[in-house]
Amino acid sequence: MPNPHAAINPRLISIITGQEPSNVKEKPTLTMLPGEYARKVADKKSKIRPPYKPNKHYLICGHCGRKGQYDLGLVLFNAARWFEDDKKRGRSRKSTEMNFMDYIQATAYFRCKHCNGAGRWEEASPFLGLGVMGGLLAGNMDGQASYSTGELRLFDGSSPRWVSDGEERFLDRLHEQPNDGYLWNRLGNLYYKGGRPELAAVAFEQSIRVDPSQMESHFSLGDILLQVGEPERAAHHFRMMLVYARVYRKLEAGQMREMLVVGLQNLSFIHDRSNRSISFLPSEEELTVLNGVKEIAAASDGVPRLAFVDLEIYPDDQESFLPLAEMYMGNRRMELPAHDRTLDKHLPGGRLKQEKITERNAMVSLGSEQRPIVVKVKSEEKGKKIAQLCDRFGLHFIMGLDFAEDLTDLKKALKERLGPSDPYAPCPCGSGAKYKFCCAKKLKNFDIDRFISDISVEE
Repeated sequence: MPNPHAAINPRLISIITGQEPSNVKEKPTLTMLPGEYARKVADKKSKIRPPYKPNKHYLICGHCGRKGQYDLGLVLFNAARWFEDDKKRGRSRKSTEMNFMDYIQATAYFRCKHCNGAGRWEEASPFLGLGVMGGLLAGNMDGQASYSTGELRLFDGSSPRWVSDGEERFLDRLHEQPNDGYLWNRLGNLYYKGGRPELAAVAFEQSIRVDPSQMESHFSLGDILLQVGEPERAAHHFRMMLVYARVYRKLEAGQMREMLVVGLQNLSFIHDRSNRSISFLPSEEELTVLNGVKEIAAASDGVPRLAFVDLEIYPDDQESFLPLAEMYMGNRRMELPAHDRTLDKHLPGGRLKQEKITERNAMVSLGSEQRPIVVKVKSEEKGKKIAQLCDRFGLHFIMGLDFAEDLTDLKKALKERLGPSDPYAPCPCGSGAKYKFCCAKKLKNFDIDRFISDISVEE
């Protein structure tokens, strides 16, 4: 049975669903939350890492005047502003007392248990102030302080006293810009850090609904779902994080790489725990969402590709995932400092470039050890098939995952292997005609995908 006091802002439901505010209950229940994941997360909320340790105090609601006990999370005291205002008060010789509540911020998200109001609170007893002062004097002894000095600011520079105040700022903007996936993501972050993962899941889902390329929301949803025991759904969002990384512009390159590494490490964990039944890397179907995305071609030009055989991944070593993370960053990896990039050393010659074929290597057979073919595939499954094909025909290759598949070298090398070196020699098909005037015409329209499929079936 859902908690009668779910502490949900009716405006959140109104903006997501498009309902008039008057049609949404003043005290929404969990069953009213839109999206696929909110109820799943709420039911298993105890499994999620809390952002702070319990810090309960009695407050009086400024809306209904009733008292209740609430978990405030980490309480910050803005000492700098307190002393500054105290000096001003001293200079002005005013006898007005300073209100302690004007100088604190609470990181937890909560609403009145009686009226569901928020943002207007009065101290019900002196214990909050004493707790702050005592906590600051004691210091952070256990690494999980309940009180600290400082000030929290949102990404827009605002500094709300209560998390619900920050929520209202976001909802005001989302009322005007309901299709801004970045704003929904930031609201989700606010909820998550406020100890409300079920509301965070709603915001992250909405973020992806209006902007499927919101990779930060894919990562955050994956993290939440993994914690509540939904590995398959978590893996899907981690993989979509990889799919959209190279066209995402809201993150600084270093931060993006860190996020991708954590996501890849989680994918590796899920893949192993599922006995490899849950895919580690994006499937062809998941990659098709990028078809027609103009930014992909631009983000792919000149990007080094990572060969499967060149990378060793150790599940417990985050650094081993760095090259793979950089590969999924596309051209954005070039924004990393040169000394900090890890992909180059895993590529032949230290760096794989698209170069013009010189006179010297033009004389070397394509697919030889000196001149391996370069293949780009969309999925690991297809890569394995092509690797088997190359082994069968004695082709040396460098293979990497990419959103824009390129089998040009493979097709050309196979045509060389399948046809005689002399185009005027008798055709291998036995027709008696010269090869140039017989099967050469068929190979000109060589269907490489069908050939790969046929060879795989034969094996």
